[in-house]
Amino acid sequence: MPDHQSRSAREQLLFLLSHPLRQKILKEVAGEAELSPRECSQRIKVHLGSVGYHFRVLAEYEAIALVRTEPTRGSMKHYYRFAIEEPWALEALGLAPPRGQKKT
Repeated sequence: MPDHQSRSAREQLLFLLSHPLRQKILKEVAGEAELSPRECSQRIKVHLGSVGYHFRVLAEYEAIALVRTEPTRGSMKHYYRFAIEEPWALEALGLAPPRGQKKT
């Protein structure tokens, strides 16, 4: 994992948004109060291992935040919420109206 302490917040978000699967995951998490990697994996039809890896990257860079954990069948299920607030990043994800336009 790269040393994200040396990157600016903007560079970190650009890094996160540069991967199409992370974009897809972020859009799914943004649409829910909380979402687990397993639930996201089932929705977007991508292998849980890949989705889980990208959830960990997104959490490390604070694009998503751990909300709660729940014991399930001998392991822990983790639930996350969307944590990006920068307007340009929300716009890049299609989660905010383009600059200069008001929400309708």
